[in-house]
Amino acid sequence: MALYWTNTKIRYISIGLGIIIFLAHWIAYNYANLYSDKNYNNGGWGGESQYLSHQFREDPGLANGLYNFFKHHPNDSILDLGCGNGSYIQYLASKGIKNVKCIDTYESSLRNPKFIQQGDLSKQIDYSVDWIMSFEVGEHIPKQYERIFIENITKNARKGIIMSWAEVGHGGDGHVNELDIDEVIKKITEYGFELDTKMTNSLRMESNKKCYFKRNLLVFRRL
Repeated sequence: MALYWTNTKIRYISIGLGIIIFLAHWIAYNYANLYSDKNYNNGGWGGESQYLSHQFREDPGLANGLYNFFKHHPNDSILDLGCGNGSYIQYLASKGIKNVKCIDTYESSLRNPKFIQQGDLSKQIDYSVDWIMSFEVGEHIPKQYERIFIENITKNARKGIIMSWAEVGHGGDGHVNELDIDEVIKKITEYGFELDTKMTNSLRMESNKKCYFKRNLLVFRRL
């Protein structure tokens, strides 16, 4: 009888913990959406959702891979377009990479104004740097602004581009413009860039958290 009651208590405790965990996730999700600044008209995504959603946390392996590359080019300037909470740029800065900057639609959602400034990626941006980074942003840009966004990437990159773009079928909140990888490559190379296969494969291998980076991360160099 004692064993029966012990097992019953354990079962009820497990059920209770499951309910608590579910409610915690539900509250966090709804809080994130309540205080987010989603704008599907221009691809903007900001507010508290950037800090509560795992989608905006950096991939540690990719961050380290970026540092391993840029530490050999310490004087190169880097701009992250659509940087979310600015994790990658702040990581590079913490490792001593000095010439770094971010642009994102919602300044209010960004917590380090030293590195980050506001800018609408669906409008022309003039900010020439050596390297442009842009991770999982293009799929949030409506089709009618796609060319402007791509030109913001290509025309401002003097040396190269490191980017990813969610593939067709990936799915996700605000994914209004997913593209196949071959299509992304075609669109970028039309602006005088070539795919750096070696660097692409190297950074994909470094990625250890975001599985989609192992498929859609791309590195281009200007011809």
